[in-house]
Order: sequence, then C-alpha cells, then structure tokens
Amino acid sequence: MSISFGRNRLARYLLYAVGEIILVVIGILLAVEINNWNEARKDRESEQILLRGLKSEMIGNRDELVKAMSYHKRSENAVKKLIQIYRGDYHQYKNKELDSLFAEVQWAWTFDPRLGVLNSIKTTGKINVIRNPKLQSFISSFEEVANDSREESLTIKSLILTQFLPVVNKYISANERDKYLGVNEGGSKFPSDYKGLFNDRAAESIISYIYFWRIDERDEEEGVLALINDGISTVESEIER
Repeated sequence: MSISFGRNRLARYLLYAVGEIILVVIGILLAVEINNWNEARKDRESEQILLRGLKSEMIGNRDELVKAMSYHKRSENAVKKLIQIYRGDYHQYKNKELDSLFAEVQWAWTFDPRLGVLNSIKTTGKINVIRNPKLQSFISSFEEVANDSREESLTIKSLILTQFLPVVNKYISANERDKYLGVNEGGSKFPSDYKGLFNDRAAESIISYIYFWRIDERDEEEGVLALINDGISTVESEIER
C-alpha cells in the first residue's frame, strides 16, 4: 500500500515537473517569438525610413543628371556643327554664330550624385533590412556605375581645359565667347581670327575628339539615368502607403 502510494506520488510529481518544464519552454518560445516580432517590426520601420530617404536622394540625383545631360547635349550639338563647318566654309556664318558654337563646346558640367543615404545604408549594415534583392543590388552597385560615367565627363573636361581652350583662345578671346554662356557681357579689344582658327588642324582634331567622347558620355549617362529610374520605381513599390 505504501509502495503503491509512493509510486503514485512520484508519478504525480514527475507529471507536475514535466508540466512545469513545458510551461517554461512555452514561455521561452513565446518570449523569443515576441522579441523576433518586435525586431522584425523595428526592421520594417527602419526599412521604410531608409526607402523614403533613398527615394528623395535619387530623385534629386536624377534631376541633377538630367540637367548635366542637357548641357552635354548642347555641347555635342555645337561640336557636331563645328565639324561640319570645318569641312565647309566658315564665311557662311556670322561671327556671333561661330562664337556661340565655340562657347557651347566649353560646357564641362559633371554629374556628382549625392550618396549620403545610400552610403549610410551600406556602411552601417542597414542593407540587411532592405528585403528586396533588386534594391540591395542597386544600393551596392550604383556608386560604381555613376563613377564610371563620371570618368567620361572628367576626360572631356580635361580635354577642354588643357587643349580646346588654349588653341581657341589664340584666335578668339574668351570674352567674346563667354557672353553666350551668361558669364559676362562680352567684348574684347582683340580682333577675332576666324581664318586662323578654321585653318588650324590641331583645333579641328581636338573638336573631333570632344565629339567622340561626348557620344560615349551620352551612352554612359543614359545608362545611369535608366538605372536611377528603375531604382526609384523599385523603391516606390516597396514603400507602404
């Protein structure tokens, strides 16, 4: 009788102990689940803040790129026209037309994107809270793509500053050209020598080089613009309304 009672008592104790263990385990699992839920909620809130900041930054970059591209296109058109004039007769054009064309070539605008939000996401490890793999790829690669495009513009800028301007300045004063860029009112006491300029082989070659580089630059910038537009579209699809 006492042995049976002892066994029953032990069984009840073991059952109670197992029940306590199960409750503890359930409590731990619930606590972990709640913590995970809270962390996930914080990540989603953080992601939304980052996405809105990234969208704003990329819209600003797009505006700056479009502005730069418009100046580069004006330069490209002017260079193309000058190449045609070198092959023909410059006497058919008025002095102000020629001055304005040489002035347009001078645009050496570079696209310098703002990357504060994007770089912050990368350097702080916040890229892990961005759930969309396509956006993660965009964040990781955009700066390199933009830099590649910028190299084209820097090459053209160097060509303009070190070769184009020195050779053109020998024949036409910068003051005669700059007035068409809105820099000053223009005018110079030195006469322009269009005959010398349009008979200068080096000047013609430099202008041709600028034209070739402008075409490559345009292709690069159109690729960057498409990438930005696609990035903005993807960001918008992930932003909660």
